[in-house]
Amino acid sequence: MSANLAAVLAIVVSLLGIALIASSDGKRRRAFNLPPRHESRALRIVAWLLILVPPMALLARQETAPIMLWLGALSVAGWIIAVRRPAIAVDRQIDALSRRLDASPTVTSAMRALDGCIAGLTTICNRRRQ
Repeated sequence: MSANLAAVLAIVVSLLGIALIASSDGKRRRAFNLPPRHESRALRIVAWLLILVPPMALLARQETAPIMLWLGALSVAGWIIAVRRPAIAVDRQIDALSRRLDASPTVTSAMRALDGCIAGLTTICNRRRQ
């Protein structure tokens, strides 16, 4: 895969994550006089993974130019997303996805495992501080 194609793919995937996070941002919704929207924790984790995994993949391939393209494109696109009014139709689709993720036993067990890992890491960090 060429470096340009890798950069475009990383940008598109990360923009999906940014759009998911922006659609539920409370301050942003209040600024546009929209009601608050609650999304599941699983959906937030999926959104952050969509944002953070592509640059990690580019780093693993040891390609620096696509990472710079990714940084620049996400900065500009993030500002564009922040200026636009949240769409109600998108809210309905994200709510449906959030309900499906909450109902999935696989996602629920994965979330419990992730909580256990975070608790373990927190315990280890607290022991090292003492």
